[in-house]
Amino acid sequence: MVLVVALVAAAGGAWWFFVRGGSGGGPDTEAARDYDAGVRAVGAAQVAWQVEQGPSPEAIPVEDHWVTEKHLVRRLPGRVVAYDLKTGETAWELPLDGVAVDRCQSSQEHSANRVALLRDVDGTDSFSCTRLTVIDIAAGKEVFTIDLPSDESRASDVAVVPVVFGERVVVSSERVYDINSGAGLTTPLAEGECEVRKAALFGAVLLADSECTVGERGRTKDVTRLRAFDAGLRLLWEWTPPPGEDGEPAPVLGVLSLDPLVVEVGHSGHSAQLLRVDVPAGKAVQVKEYAGGRGEFMAACDGYVLGRCDSATVVDGKVLLMTSPAQVNPSDPEASPGMRNTEFRNELVAFDLNTGEESWRTGRVAGRALSLVPAAGEVVAYQPANPNGTNAILFSVDPATGKLAPLLPIGPDAHADERLGRSLHAFNFGGDNHKALWRDGLFVVFGAAHRPGTAGRVETVAFALPK
Repeated sequence: MVLVVALVAAAGGAWWFFVRGGSGGGPDTEAARDYDAGVRAVGAAQVAWQVEQGPSPEAIPVEDHWVTEKHLVRRLPGRVVAYDLKTGETAWELPLDGVAVDRCQSSQEHSANRVALLRDVDGTDSFSCTRLTVIDIAAGKEVFTIDLPSDESRASDVAVVPVVFGERVVVSSERVYDINSGAGLTTPLAEGECEVRKAALFGAVLLADSECTVGERGRTKDVTRLRAFDAGLRLLWEWTPPPGEDGEPAPVLGVLSLDPLVVEVGHSGHSAQLLRVDVPAGKAVQVKEYAGGRGEFMAACDGYVLGRCDSATVVDGKVLLMTSPAQVNPSDPEASPGMRNTEFRNELVAFDLNTGEESWRTGRVAGRALSLVPAAGEVVAYQPANPNGTNAILFSVDPATGKLAPLLPIGPDAHADERLGRSLHAFNFGGDNHKALWRDGLFVVFGAAHRPGTAGRVETVAFALPK
């Protein structure tokens, strides 16, 4: 419940965070000059398509989504919807019967176009996520729905995220099901003294953040272990995080990559460490330690979903982090000439995974905030529209040097459309007000929370350069 409230609060808070003060007059800043140069170099992007928000029973997070060759598929209140990536038209819509408010989790990945949804069965404050539905998102058809055993275990908790893995759906240590029929399967995950708290898929390897009981009878204790399983759910290796301040292994907040293995450990909201782990050697190199809350760097992972680490990325032997936005007021010494509204600035910083040494910084410049955008095979960052008048632009980031190259400047016509303001000012796609993706020349931004009062507003928008 805390997670849900935080997500919804963050969604509203982030919008106010970046647009309070309204539109400015556009002072001459480095960010503005980079935008102008980007338009001259590649052109100005236009709105390719847009979708309005549908009805919502109350404020509810709507982050779960999947991308196929043709569609952006989203889990929305009471339904799963597929939008054509080229046109934005609804390709199919699958209603989800049951309670009106469902905060249960979905698989973050799909296997052969199959996704798994945990669902609420009674709509009470207990959030009993004991219904499992598997959907074929290529066909827009339900494969099966089953009711899971109702007990007091974490398997029915709202924080549990199912994983689709080959021909299996993994819900918990004891609950693994055939992805085609829903038949229960015996699993090595339930063997031994370890319980899976959260899991995520990395290629052909399932990583499980586990709590394991060690020691002899009468002198046992629970420790954290990260365990890896192959497609047959056979244990490949396990790793115990180094002790934290309390002497016990630090909790695993998230895994940024498998090869190399980069893990964020610590306590959510407090200090955290990024570790480069060599499992065979039993060694872990601290790449970076940073404070939680208002520290210099934003947390890499959300701390809830093991593989959701969208505020950082690992590439070419480096980890790229986002610094926390710093507030700059018009009266501050670093304010730009002619600046009229409060703005926020940050930058990207890269660290070497083997040494922990800083490799480069993009530099914090007037008029610019930078947010990483999920993109396969490249590093992409978004500069949102600035309250002092600088327009939004998508950059390609050179992982070797940190140099920014224009990828998709959002054109002036889009900025003149007040309905698109929330998307143009969106920031922190790793767990804040919006989600985004970059695919084949298309930049899509969509809201991560729905409210009854925002129904009918433009909620999803795709930008592309004119053909």
